Amino acid sequence: MIKIGIIDLSLNQDSYLDWHRDLKRYCSLDQINGFSGNYPAADNYDLFLFTGSENSILDDFWWLENLECWIRQMMDKQLPLIGICYGHQLIARTLYGKSAVSRGEIPEMTFTEINYDSSHWLFNHIKSPLKMMSAHYDLVRQVPPGFRIIATSEHCPVQGMVDEDRKILGLQFHPEIDVDKAVRCINRERNKLTRLNLDLENLVSRVPSARENHQVIFENIFKNWFKEKFT
Repeated sequence: MIKIGIIDLSLNQDSYLDWHRDLKRYCSLDQINGFSGNYPAADNYDLFLFTGSENSILDDFWWLENLECWIRQMMDKQLPLIGICYGHQLIARTLYGKSAVSRGEIPEMTFTEINYDSSHWLFNHIKSPLKMMSAHYDLVRQVPPGFRIIATSEHCPVQGMVDEDRKILGLQFHPEIDVDKAVRCINRERNKLTRLNLDLENLVSRVPSARENHQVIFENIFKNWFKEKFT
């Protein structure tokens, strides 16, 4: 069975619950505190996934240098990696430097239409239009060497990037966030979004009644990266 280490970078360490709900049918998962400064060896895992976070990728933390060092070690061992939102930005910052990331002009905080490269395997059998929850103020400006951009959106130039040779995938959008959590995220950011003159009612109205395409994306990853183990 595929084994995934979820490097949980959410402040309340609750992102793991979303991933466990969606991926438990495919694999076994371990939750790893991303703020611990201590991270596991690669030996017992097939993949590490870095979650989103309420933190800004522009801020420096005592644990961040340890985490970036460990990420480079995992890459040297050729272990597949996935970064989501903050995790996506973290991969870019680790490989290219802090100049790879910046504050976006307009934050995305609702279900966003994703423009994607339909020739890429990640988007096989996707039902268009592809709309996924985006919840970020920061974004990737510069993809590291070896990566190519496979998805964008109106206010985000890098919604998806991939290094095929090293099996590293970064997604700015959140396939794991369901509609209820999406509304909670928007309401949690109400004061900040209002100060930025964003229409809260409009953002909430763009949340659909149900997610689509998230399972397709998960299955495409496992089918392409773990053909022998995925059933």
